[in-house]
Amino acid sequence: TTPSFRCSAGTYCPAGSAAAQMCADGTYQPSGGQSACFTCPAGRYCSSLTSTTLTNPGTCPAGHYCTLGTTMATQFPCPAGSYSASTANPSAAFCAACTSGKYCAVPGLSAPTGSCQAGFYCYNSSTTATQYVCPLGSYCPAGSGTPTACSAGYYSEQTGLTNSTSCTPCPAGQYCARAGAADASQALSCDAGYVCTGGASSARPDSAHGYLCPRGSYCPAGTLAPVACSPDTYAPN
Repeated sequence: TTPSFRCSAGTYCPAGSAAAQMCADGTYQPSGGQSACFTCPAGRYCSSLTSTTLTNPGTCPAGHYCTLGTTMATQFPCPAGSYSASTANPSAAFCAACTSGKYCAVPGLSAPTGSCQAGFYCYNSSTTATQYVCPLGSYCPAGSGTPTACSAGYYSEQTGLTNSTSCTPCPAGQYCARAGAADASQALSCDAGYVCTGGASSARPDSAHGYLCPRGSYCPAGTLAPVACSPDTYAPN
């Protein structure tokens, strides 16, 4: 008589089996004496390379996801441009787009690779530290998720600026009312009666960017400096 035996956990024995058969990769069996194995559940993996996972499915690691029937812990990495700090992810939908201002250079990350380089910006899902060059009219410090516009009174004719001090002041005698200007072509002359010394954002500048025309002088619109009144004339105000 053929001796009988009982299949152990991690194996299965169809009717008439002469020997236990190991559960295939992507399946598991937690109990002995069974005729079939179960499909590995989503968020878990079942691999013959780690035999314990054929009896107790392993938890999908951070930076990865495991669909139904996954055979290896790292079979499905979150793609470059994304990451996942959580474990047991059942699908790619659980991979998060790389954080704005950061980049995710390679697949399978549990956290972003690092911050975006100064002079560039990294919107969601960036894969390099230099994903997008900072555009005209803006500056981008390290870790920028979007460009920062040069403030009113300033402009930028260059790309890749790294800080606000790199923006160019509006020319003397003129004012630049709009933030994010790429050049001074839309600059207008400052009002008569005022002198704009550079960086003005309005036709009547504040004290940091100009001054009221002094007594004894007159100031035409757009003047660079007060003009002294002629002999026998005066300007009382």
